[in-house]
Amino acid sequence: MANSIDAVFIYSQQNPQSVAALVRAVRPTEAHVERIAALEARCRRLQDELDATDGEHERSLRALQQEHLKFKSKMERR
Repeated sequence: MANSIDAVFIYSQQNPQSVAALVRAVRPTEAHVERIAALEARCRRLQDELDATDGEHERSLRALQQEHLKFKSKMERR
Protein backbone atom coordinates (compact mmCIF):
# COMPACT_ATOMS: atom_id res chain seq x y z
CA MET A 1 0.00 0.00 0.00
CA ALA A 2 2.83 2.39 0.85
CA ASN A 3 4.34 1.74 -2.56
CA SER A 4 1.11 2.72 -4.28
CA ILE A 5 0.87 5.89 -2.21
CA ASP A 6 4.47 6.74 -3.04
CA ALA A 7 3.77 6.06 -6.71
CA VAL A 8 0.76 8.39 -6.66
CA PHE A 9 2.83 11.09 -4.93
CA ILE A 10 5.66 10.78 -7.45
CA TYR A 11 3.19 10.79 -10.33
CA SER A 12 1.46 13.89 -8.97
CA GLN A 13 4.80 15.70 -8.73
CA GLN A 14 5.66 14.76 -12.29
CA ASN A 15 2.18 15.54 -13.58
CA PRO A 16 0.70 18.51 -11.68
CA GLN A 17 -2.58 18.11 -13.59
CA SER A 18 -3.21 14.73 -11.94
CA VAL A 19 -6.26 14.03 -9.84
CA ALA A 20 -4.13 13.58 -6.71
CA ALA A 21 -2.56 17.00 -7.20
CA LEU A 22 -5.98 18.56 -7.72
CA VAL A 23 -7.36 16.89 -4.60
CA ARG A 24 -4.42 18.17 -2.55
CA ALA A 25 -4.88 21.65 -3.98
CA VAL A 26 -8.53 21.94 -2.97
CA ARG A 27 -8.35 20.54 0.54
CA PRO A 28 -9.43 23.01 3.22
CA THR A 29 -6.87 25.26 4.85
CA GLU A 30 -6.12 25.05 8.55
CA ALA A 31 -8.16 28.23 9.10
CA HIS A 32 -11.15 26.65 7.38
CA VAL A 33 -10.81 23.48 9.43
CA GLU A 34 -10.73 25.51 12.66
CA ARG A 35 -13.72 27.59 11.56
CA ILE A 36 -15.70 24.46 10.70
CA ALA A 37 -14.86 22.94 14.11
CA ALA A 38 -15.95 26.14 15.86
CA LEU A 39 -19.21 26.26 13.92
CA GLU A 40 -19.92 22.60 14.63
CA ALA A 41 -19.31 23.18 18.35
CA ARG A 42 -21.64 26.18 18.27
CA CYS A 43 -24.26 24.14 16.46
CA ARG A 44 -24.05 21.37 19.09
CA ARG A 45 -24.34 23.94 21.90
CA LEU A 46 -27.36 25.59 20.31
CA GLN A 47 -28.99 22.20 19.72
CA ASP A 48 -28.47 21.35 23.40
CA GLU A 49 -30.04 24.66 24.41
CA LEU A 50 -32.97 24.04 22.08
CA ASP A 51 -33.47 20.54 23.47
CA ALA A 52 -33.47 21.91 27.02
CA THR A 53 -35.99 24.63 26.12
CA ASP A 54 -38.18 22.09 24.34
CA GLY A 55 -38.13 19.93 27.47
CA GLU A 56 -39.18 22.85 29.63
CA HIS A 57 -42.03 23.72 27.26
CA GLU A 58 -43.14 20.10 27.16
CA ARG A 59 -43.33 19.96 30.97
CA SER A 60 -45.18 23.27 31.09
CA LEU A 61 -47.67 22.08 28.50
CA ARG A 62 -48.32 18.85 30.40
CA ALA A 63 -48.89 20.82 33.60
CA LEU A 64 -51.39 23.09 31.83
CA GLN A 65 -53.17 20.08 30.31
CA GLN A 66 -53.48 18.46 33.74
CA GLU A 67 -54.77 21.71 35.21
CA HIS A 68 -57.32 21.95 32.38
CA LEU A 69 -58.49 18.37 32.94
CA LYS A 70 -58.88 18.98 36.68
CA PHE A 71 -60.88 22.13 36.02
CA LYS A 72 -63.02 20.40 33.39
CA SER A 73 -63.69 17.48 35.72
CA LYS A 74 -64.61 19.87 38.52
CA MET A 75 -67.01 21.78 36.25
CA GLU A 76 -68.66 18.57 35.01
CA ARG A 77 -69.38 17.44 38.57
CA ARG A 78 -71.42 20.59 39.24
